[in-house]
Amino acid sequence: MGGPVNFVELVARSFGLYRRGFLPLFAFFGAVFTILGAGYIASLLMLSGTAERVGDLLLRAVLPGLVGSFAVAVTARLGYDLLRGRPTTLTETVRACVLDPDVIACSALGACLTTLLDWFAGGTVADPLGLPYLFYGPPLLVHAVVVEDRALRDAAGRARSLASGHVLRALGYLLTFVLTIGIVLDLYTGAAVRSAAVLPDAGALLLIGVGRGVLEGLMLPVLASAMLLLFLDLRARAGGRRTSSARPGTASGRGAPARRARPRRRS
Repeated sequence: MGGPVNFVELVARSFGLYRRGFLPLFAFFGAVFTILGAGYIASLLMLSGTAERVGDLLLRAVLPGLVGSFAVAVTARLGYDLLRGRPTTLTETVRACVLDPDVIACSALGACLTTLLDWFAGGTVADPLGLPYLFYGPPLLVHAVVVEDRALRDAAGRARSLASGHVLRALGYLLTFVLTIGIVLDLYTGAAVRSAAVLPDAGALLLIGVGRGVLEGLMLPVLASAMLLLFLDLRARAGGRRTSSARPGTASGRGAPARRARPRRRS
């Protein structure tokens, strides 16, 4: 991605990146959200009282925000390696993200944001509009951590710097993807619920929970790819500027990502 792009180019490149990494991304997102979807429906069928309310919150807001944010980080690392011509395996990418405490912190922040949105919306507005997906990452922050290998505090400053002057543009791009995905998923869920009314519990579980999970596995990698390309677009518009708190680039002089200084372990 050589420079700033418009929305049409961003969409085209997002699908192009998605196609290049389709199998690993679909496998990862699909497995994660199929399990969450099945668990959510199972909790509604099997739990009651306080346990049902707790399970509902965990499986509707907390865990999707946590694993969804982690999946965005995985996509950012995998996609960035693909764009640089250094493809890696999904296993290596997931392992690198698991071992990065700043990625885990971003995932926890994503879970907090989706949970707050769910609480604020009362479980009635956020889901149909797909708005929780807007907080997966969170966008720019997790990409500054993964793409530029920054510590979380430096990444927050970098994200603010890149978004400065482009907030409406970036938000408009993300909302377009999010609302499109949300509408498609909501249409499927409505049709599945109506069809599941004549099915036994196991059939309803498969149709609603597993079916939606597979659909999310197909669609959310496109959003995650767009988030990565939006970050790279904003970075290109910033002319490769780095925040003063970030470490300088490598000696290659080609704007390579700065590496974080890791504290040494005592023997």
